Amino acid sequence: MARTKEFDATEALQKALMTFIEKGYAATTLCDLVQATGVNRQSLYNEFGDKRALYLKALEAYCGRSLEDARQILTLEQPARMVLEKLKNKLKELCRCPTASKGCLVVTTLVGATQDDPEALKVVHAMMAEKHRLLAAVIARGQKAGELPTKHSPDAVAGSLHAAVTGLAVAARGGARCEDRQAVLDVAFEGLV
Repeated sequence: MARTKEFDATEALQKALMTFIEKGYAATTLCDLVQATGVNRQSLYNEFGDKRALYLKALEAYCGRSLEDARQILTLEQPARMVLEKLKNKLKELCRCPTASKGCLVVTTLVGATQDDPEALKVVHAMMAEKHRLLAAVIARGQKAGELPTKHSPDAVAGSLHAAVTGLAVAARGGARCEDRQAVLDVAFEGLV
């Protein structure tokens, strides 16, 4: 008779994800993952595969959730300024999240990954490209409607905002205060909202 699974795979994946955010892929050991998830080594292997497979599943889940959150805001049928205001407020809210000081798995992956890790980079780059596309579309719509300045192309503005947000994740990891990161968001969105 086969043993029944005695843990919630979604919860275990979330706990593994937080461990990868805190430590990065290279510094995370299997013992760290066992301790964080409360799931024994063999059960982790049976459910997710090896550490690398678990990392990729965590990264895919994280990127998928992040992209869905962005989509919910960036596809709203509202004036572009309102959409961008909602995006800024959501980002400011995330600054207050207790786990925000740990940074984000995308930034941890970008900083820690090398060209030897094309699978992880592919997941991250696909998510970043789609977020950029969605954001640039909102900006283009706002420029066309006369709501937003047209000095820079939608791609350039979207790239600038994305760079600011990515930089804030690095700053959070380095210990930057929530209030300081929120002030940076105010500056980054100035003229857009």
